[in-house]
Amino acid sequence: MLDLIQKERENTVAEFRELRRWLEEQKKLLLVRTKKTKNEIVAIRHIGLAKVKEELSSLEDLIQEMEKKHQQPASKLLQDIGSVLEKATLENLGLHRYQCVSEKRHETIQR
Repeated sequence: MLDLIQKERENTVAEFRELRRWLEEQKKLLLVRTKKTKNEIVAIRHIGLAKVKEELSSLEDLIQEMEKKHQQPASKLLQDIGSVLEKATLENLGLHRYQCVSEKRHETIQR
């Protein structure tokens, strides 16, 4: 009877060792995946910031152009307003791209 109890105890201990080993492997895998995801998010963020800086510069240029035009006589201003508005569209400024960056970041976090 004691042999049976000892054998059962050894089996239980062996199973727990196996479970601990498996959990450690899972922990390592999850840590690697977390680090990879963090690096992807940082990379996406850097790309996004670079685009924001570039587009901010474009907006500043547009503002300066509009300020110059504001100093013109009204008749000249009305002639130029069409070209200014065309330059100021979201598509031309590239602001529609931020939705794509945001979606990529969301997908990465969801993994």
